[in-house]
Amino acid sequence: MRRGNPQPGFTLIELMLVLLIISVLLSISMPAMIAARREALAVQCQARLDQIIKGAHFYAHDHREELPSPNWRSTLSDEVSVGWLYRPPVHAWNGETRKSGSLWNYVMASDAYRCGAHRAEQEGSATITSFLMNGAVSAFGERSARPFRLFQFRPMSAMFWDAEDIEVQSESGLGGDKSDGATWPGATPRARHNNAINVALVEGSVIRMPMSRYQAEQLNRPGMLWCIPSSKTGDTNMSPAD
Repeated sequence: MRRGNPQPGFTLIELMLVLLIISVLLSISMPAMIAARREALAVQCQARLDQIIKGAHFYAHDHREELPSPNWRSTLSDEVSVGWLYRPPVHAWNGETRKSGSLWNYVMASDAYRCGAHRAEQEGSATITSFLMNGAVSAFGERSARPFRLFQFRPMSAMFWDAEDIEVQSESGLGGDKSDGATWPGATPRARHNNAINVALVEGSVIRMPMSRYQAEQLNRPGMLWCIPSSKTGDTNMSPAD
């Protein structure tokens, strides 16, 4: 009886060569895969922030063009009316806190408040939102009565952007000094999207702003960020605008 020839197998050198080729291909493709994922997160973030700014527009439409309160310094105060993010006072940061805000009925989606690239350590308001409202809506706390109306702002004024001002929260995570639901142009946000942030404008669109442009806008008074309607300089110098 004749025995068939044994089938040749892979040698150790051939297996090592295959593994080397695979590792080279992975090293070439990995940066592209990481970049694609980052881009996908940035686009997702824009879409979610788009829901927030549209919710603000719907709210303004139902309230004679008046914008929601930005929750400026309102965490523990029971004398401040409900803001876009929550109704004060806040005793715990959770999903129910978010649902007490004035925009919830217009957004109705917890994911809309979160940026997928927001991976930093979270406390205070950062546990329920990745976005903060421009405090210019209430003149950074100087306008205690009511927020400004939508039509009073220039269309390209910034209304919301990527931010988490956790450094101004108290040790307990409650009662921030300046933000909570709002931020201001003097604070430099963390760039989550390839050294850029997403910004929602008064006219309803969402743009991706490089940090270099954000830092330039910090110097413009008035400008996209410093945009208080009743101020010539857009900041808390409250001289009437022309």
